[in-house]
Amino acid sequence: MGILDTPAYSQAAADAKFNRPNLNTMVSDGDSFDSKNRLVSPVIKVSGGAGTFAITVDGSTTSDLAYNASTATVQTAVAALASVGTGNVTVSGTAGASYSLTMISTAAQKGDLVSATGAGGATVRVDKSYSNSAQGIMSWVNVLTRQRLKYYGPKGVFGSTSDTFVSRFDTNIKPLNPGWVVLTSPCSNDVASSTSAATIQTRLTQYMDKCAAIGARLIISTIPPRNALTTAQRNVMSAVNRWIREQGQTRRGVYVVDAWQLLVDPTNGGFRSGVASDGVHLNGIGSQRVGAAIANIINTYSPPVDILGWGEDVELQAVMTNPNMTGTTGTLSNSITGQAATSWTCQSLTGAAITAVASKVARTDFLPGEWQQVSVSAGEGCSIQQNLNFAGITPGTTYIDAMCEFQTDVDWANTTSFHMTIAFLDNAFAGVGASTDLQWVAGDTYDLVNTRPGSGVFRIPRVLVPAAATKATVSVQMKGQGTLRVGRFGVFRS
Repeated sequence: MGILDTPAYSQAAADAKFNRPNLNTMVSDGDSFDSKNRLVSPVIKVSGGAGTFAITVDGSTTSDLAYNASTATVQTAVAALASVGTGNVTVSGTAGASYSLTMISTAAQKGDLVSATGAGGATVRVDKSYSNSAQGIMSWVNVLTRQRLKYYGPKGVFGSTSDTFVSRFDTNIKPLNPGWVVLTSPCSNDVASSTSAATIQTRLTQYMDKCAAIGARLIISTIPPRNALTTAQRNVMSAVNRWIREQGQTRRGVYVVDAWQLLVDPTNGGFRSGVASDGVHLNGIGSQRVGAAIANIINTYSPPVDILGWGEDVELQAVMTNPNMTGTTGTLSNSITGQAATSWTCQSLTGAAITAVASKVARTDFLPGEWQQVSVSAGEGCSIQQNLNFAGITPGTTYIDAMCEFQTDVDWANTTSFHMTIAFLDNAFAGVGASTDLQWVAGDTYDLVNTRPGSGVFRIPRVLVPAAATKATVSVQMKGQGTLRVGRFGVFRS
C-alpha cells in the first residue's frame, strides 16, 4: 500500500462506529419492583386522513384499523389482544387524530410496551409520558443523578423471571441502544418458584453477554430479601447473590448494587422493618436506599450533564417566568415572613398559618440566578409555586415538560412529603389532573438522616395538558419542617 493509498471502505466498520451506544442514556429492567415509574396512558397520534393503523402491545398486534376508527372500536381491538384482555384497557380521545390508552388490571404494567404502525397514507406515532407519582427506585436514581442520563423508562413487567429478561432483551432493550442498563430485583420470582442457582446464573450470564454485545454498562442488584422463603430457597438466593457480587469483580462493564445487604434483617433473612410494603415488594424507603446506591455508581462513572441551562429556543417555548429565581417582589402568604422571588409565591400547603422564613440566597457556583429558600420551623409545611402562562397552551393537544434543581438542609423533621408537581385546574379551580415527581408515600416512617435528598433535580417529562384544563400551577412542596431551596426552574412546551 502506498503512502497515499487508503484502506478499502467497510460499511460494516462504519455501521459499528455509528451504532455505539449513547453512554448518556439509560433503561431499567427487572421484576418491576419500580412499579411507581410506569408509563401511563400512551397516546397514539394518527395523521394523514387516510389508510389504516395497527397497535402492538407486548408482542400482540391488532388487525388493521381505519385511520378514523371510533375509540370504542380501538378499545375492542386492543382488549382482544392476548397480552391485554377484556376489561383491561380503556380508550378515549378523538377519532382519526388521537387515541389515549389507559392500561388497567393485569395489563397495567404494559403501557411502555405499546407501539403502532400506519399504512395506506396513515402516519402514526406513540407519545409516551412517564408518571412518577410516587418514589420508585428509578425516580430516586434520576433525581439524585440530577437527571444526567436520558431515561427511556422501565421495561420490566410484574412477575418476570430470569428467562423472560433474556427473551425480552432483543425486543425491549437492544433497539434503544442504551449506554446503561439497570436490572433491579433480578431473580426474586425465580427463587420463590424454586429455580436452581445454576439455572439462574446461566440466564443472568446470557443477559450480561447481551449487554456487553451492544456495549451497554450493566448495573445489577443482588436479589433483595423476601419473607417466607424455605431454607432451600434462601440457600439458592445466597448462592446467586455471591455469584452476582463476583461478576462485579470479574466482568468489565458490570456494576453491582447489593440490595440484599441494604434491605435484609440479618436475624431472619427477610426484609428489615420499614423497607417493604409487604413481604415481597419495596416501599418508598427501600426504593430510596437501592436508588441512592445506583445513583452513586452513575455519578462516579458518568460525567455530569447540566440539563437546566436555558437558551432562546427554549425561552420561546416557556410557559413560566423568572426561571432563575431573581428579584424580591414575589408573594408571601400564611404568616411566612421574608422575601420571595419575583413572580413566585411561598405559602403553606393548605392555607393554614405556619412559622416560616423565606429568603433569597446567593449562588456560589457561578451559575445564573439565586436560590429561593424557605425554612419552616412549625406548621404543616410549605410550597414554592407559580401560575403558568396558559396563552400558548392548547388543552388536549399541548405537552409540557418541567424541571428544577433543589437543595435541603439537615434540619428536616416530621417530613413525609417532598416533590415537584404540575397541577391542572378548570375555570372553577377544580383539579382536572396532575403530574408529580418523587411523591413520598403517606404512612411510611422516613429515616430523615438517610432518606433526605441533600440535592438533586426534579423532572416531569412530557405530560399532556388535559382537555378540561384552563389554568395550571407548578410547585415544589415539602410537608413537615425544615429548610428547602429551589434554584433554576423551567416549564415549557415540549
